[in-house]
Amino acid sequence: MEGYREGGSFTHNGETFSLDCVLERVEKRAVGYYAVSKLSWLLEEMPVGYFVDPVERSRIERADTNVPVIVTDYGNLLVVIDGVHRLKKAVDLKMTLLPGRYISSEQLQECRMY
Repeated sequence: MEGYREGGSFTHNGETFSLDCVLERVEKRAVGYYAVSKLSWLLEEMPVGYFVDPVERSRIERADTNVPVIVTDYGNLLVVIDGVHRLKKAVDLKMTLLPGRYISSEQLQECRMY
């Protein structure tokens, strides 16, 4: 994943962040393994019907659960900020652990766009 860039941005907690900036911050971090059961709460927060949309279903089917998700703190929880389709596939496959890299709230703020 080193050197991989995707472009674009994402919104977390009402703020917009550069995905490439986040990828740069975490690419050299060791991969950890996160309990899918501790991350899957996020899927309940997705819009109704999101995962039945044909485009999203296709993305889930193609998702590679060997590619680490990116997680950060969200109150007393961890939240996936990159890799929701991988998380959904992990849930569908009844996986217990998912590889991921952690970015601190402070590092995440360095990637804020506006």
